[in-house]
Amino acid sequence: MSDWLTFHDEPVTLHSGNETHWLIDAKKMFDDLLLREQILNSWKSHILGDHGKKPLHVIGIPEGGMPWAKAFADKLGVSCSRLDQPLPRDCWYILVDDVATTGKSIMTQGPWFYRFLVVARNPALRNWLEPPFARVWMWIDLGVFPIYQEVFDGHRTV
Repeated sequence: MSDWLTFHDEPVTLHSGNETHWLIDAKKMFDDLLLREQILNSWKSHILGDHGKKPLHVIGIPEGGMPWAKAFADKLGVSCSRLDQPLPRDCWYILVDDVATTGKSIMTQGPWFYRFLVVARNPALRNWLEPPFARVWMWIDLGVFPIYQEVFDGHRTV
């Protein structure tokens, strides 16, 4: 099992306010250079053709989405800012976040042309985050995931 998904005996409180025994550490995913490139290339492959005269602009959701947003903007050769900063005018906006549980952050209302997410923890988000204008690199339903823990790392932790 990868070190970015860990089981905790005591529940951990997420940014969403939900509690879980399974913690997804997207920073560790980001620090894995090969994994980061796979994710960014996956997202890049979903950018649809010519956007006319409007440039793309990547917006990161603080704090976890910012490293991903900056790296994605660098890969595309475009500008980047935080969600809580003023947006440049007349752009196609790409909203980026690391992990979504409730989906509140990635589903923020705005002029988003694309929404990209590293991990979605909630299968109910599938109705909102479908291609071509959204891309989730990995879906994890942690309600059933512990069943598979033994298969992945050879010992039982739950």
